[in-house]
Amino acid sequence: NYKRNRNASFKQDCCLGSFKSYPVFYNRIYIFIRVFLIMFGGRSREVIRTSRKGYLQIYFMVMTLALIIAYIKVNDLPLSEPVFVIAVIFIIMGIKFVEVHRILHHYDITPTALEKVEGFVVQRTKRMHYYSISNLHLTQSLFDKFLGIGTIEVSQFSETLRTEIKKINKPEEFIRKVSEMINRSGARGVGQD
Repeated sequence: NYKRNRNASFKQDCCLGSFKSYPVFYNRIYIFIRVFLIMFGGRSREVIRTSRKGYLQIYFMVMTLALIIAYIKVNDLPLSEPVFVIAVIFIIMGIKFVEVHRILHHYDITPTALEKVEGFVVQRTKRMHYYSISNLHLTQSLFDKFLGIGTIEVSQFSETLRTEIKKINKPEEFIRKVSEMINRSGARGVGQD
């Protein structure tokens, strides 16, 4: 009976997320996880990254080069070793450039501001409070419309402060979300082009 009550108490504590009866070590893990979630994608922010569709030209060059090299190797055509090595390095660097750029540049929609974040170890954040945003302007080429991406220019009340949010997926939805946050903040005179 004692064992059953002890197990029930343990299950109850685990299910309820209570750390009262656990050692300090578990409390520290819990605090670390909470801090990590708040810093890197907790519930209070939505992270928007540049779409991979915006880098289609680079992907197309990399794929074309890879197909040419594969064709040459399959048909046993002459290809010097240095040219092969340079082509492989170009393919790897092209893919790495796209992914590293996407990781190092992102935009956060927070409850109080729109943030442009650059960097990983040393981050530079440009915070635009919703009450200071005066205009959101969407730019899409015909190709961008076909892909469902666009560039949004965020203007603040000072005409010199403009920020471009380049090649993001679903730009109309992004404008709608930011406009809702602007309206919640009580900002006046906000327009969309």
